[in-house]
Amino acid sequence: MVATALVNLDIDAGKSAVRSLDAAGFPVSGAFWLHFPEAEDWRLVLVTPQVNKTGTLKTYERIQEILQDPNQEPSVPLTAITVMSPDEPLVQALRQSIKAEGLAGLRFSRGSAGNFYIDDAYIYRMT
Repeated sequence: MVATALVNLDIDAGKSAVRSLDAAGFPVSGAFWLHFPEAEDWRLVLVTPQVNKTGTLKTYERIQEILQDPNQEPSVPLTAITVMSPDEPLVQALRQSIKAEGLAGLRFSRGSAGNFYIDDAYIYRMT
């Protein structure tokens, strides 16, 4: 059961972050809010091949550069973002279960994707 709610402000901020990354040409093949029950927290998960190309730290640095641009809309703080490689088992399982292009906005709650139980998620993109 989800203890903390994902509110419209978070959903809008996540969408704005993905739009900003898209506009900057940063590759995002998956984007979704995922509830982590053990931490009782939501994280915006960004799936990008940049993790494989440049590593996690460089990927976070580039995302921070883009999202802190004063010409971009305010968005999600870097502390609320998790980056994942497209090769992560969770990402592959979600990709097999859900297809979402653009900024779809699909809710996925209390369900399974492969061997993973998803407490709650809000999916913008999964290609």
